[in-house]
Amino acid sequence: PELLDRWVRRLELNHDLMAIPRGQVLHISAGNVFVGAVDSLVSGIITKNVNLLKMSGSDPVFPILFVESLREADPENLIWKNQAVLQWKGGDSAIEKPLLNAGFTVVFWGGSEALKSVRSQIGLDSKLIENGPRYSFAIAEGGILKGEGAISAFEGLALDICRWDQQACSSPHVVYVIDNDKSSSFFLMDQLANRLEILSQELPLGLLEFDEKVEIRKVRELAIMAEINGKGRFLGPPRFDFSLVFEDDPAFKISCLNRTLFIKRVRSFDEIITQIFPISAYLQTVGILAPSPQKQIFEKKLLDAGAKRFTNWGGMSEGKDGAPHEGSFLLANLVNWVKIESMNFLKRLDLLRITKTF
Repeated sequence: PELLDRWVRRLELNHDLMAIPRGQVLHISAGNVFVGAVDSLVSGIITKNVNLLKMSGSDPVFPILFVESLREADPENLIWKNQAVLQWKGGDSAIEKPLLNAGFTVVFWGGSEALKSVRSQIGLDSKLIENGPRYSFAIAEGGILKGEGAISAFEGLALDICRWDQQACSSPHVVYVIDNDKSSSFFLMDQLANRLEILSQELPLGLLEFDEKVEIRKVRELAIMAEINGKGRFLGPPRFDFSLVFEDDPAFKISCLNRTLFIKRVRSFDEIITQIFPISAYLQTVGILAPSPQKQIFEKKLLDAGAKRFTNWGGMSEGKDGAPHEGSFLLANLVNWVKIESMNFLKRLDLLRITKTF
C-alpha cells in the first residue's frame, strides 16, 4: 500500500520507487471460473484501476450483487462508478475484438481454446496477463498410506476432489502412488470411496450438463472393461457422485472433472517426473503425502519440472491470501513500476565495489 501513488525511497539501490495504476483493466473469465471472477475484479480495485469484468457464464449473479454491495458501501462514489460487469458469449469477436484492441490490460482466466482466441485478437498496445489452463495432481509414498495420520490425509484429499467439483486449477486430476505393488493404490481407493460417499451427502455434486454425463460415462465404461481384463479397477456408485479409476498406464491423464479421479502406481518418484514432463508448462499445484526428508527432495525436483505450488492433502483446493498461484503476483502485474534515479556514475561504481558484485 505504501507504494501506491507515492514515492518510496530505496536507499540501498539509490532510487525512488512508486506503483501507479495501469489504467483500464479488462477481466475475461471463462464459464467455469468461480464466483464470476470477482476476485480478479477486486485485484483491479485494490490497484486503483478502472475495471470491466466479463462475467463467467456459470455465475451471472454474484458479480452484480457484489457491485451493488460496493455501491451501498461507497456513498461518495469513489470506487463503484469505475467498475462495470457485463456478460456476453465467449468468443463473440464483434464484442471482444474492439475491447482487446483498446490498449487495455487484459486479465484472462480460462482454458486453452479460449486463450488461443484471445491471443489471436489482442492488439499490440494491449497487455495480456494469462491465467490458465493449469493442471494439478497428488503424490503419496505408498508406505505412509497405512500409517498414523493417514485418515486425516484421506479426508483432506476427498475434500480437494469435492470442493468446486474439481473445476479449480488446483484440483487433483491424478494421484500417483509410489510403491512396488498395487495394494496401497487399492487401499487408497477404498478409503477415498468411503469418505466420498459421506461427502456426497454433505456436499452434493452440482448439476451436470448432458455432455458432462457422457464424458463420465465414457470414463467409467473404459475403466470397467479394463478391470474385466485385469488391467485396472473402478469404484463409484451408480449415480455420478464420484468416480475412482485405477489405471496400469502411469501417463498423466486430464480428468473429465466432476469428482473423477485417476489413481496410478509408479515404482519411483523419478517416473512421475517423466510422466508429467509433457504438461510441465501447465503445472500448478502438487499435493504431497510423504515423510519430511523425501518431501523436500520431491519438491526440489518438482520445481525443476514446472510446479508452482505445494500443499498437503486437503490444502490443494484452498488458497492463502497474498500467496501466488500461477508463479507471479497478480497485483504486481496490474500496476506500472516507475522510479526516479539520482545516482551518478561514480556513486554507482562505489556501490558496486562495496557490495563486491564483481
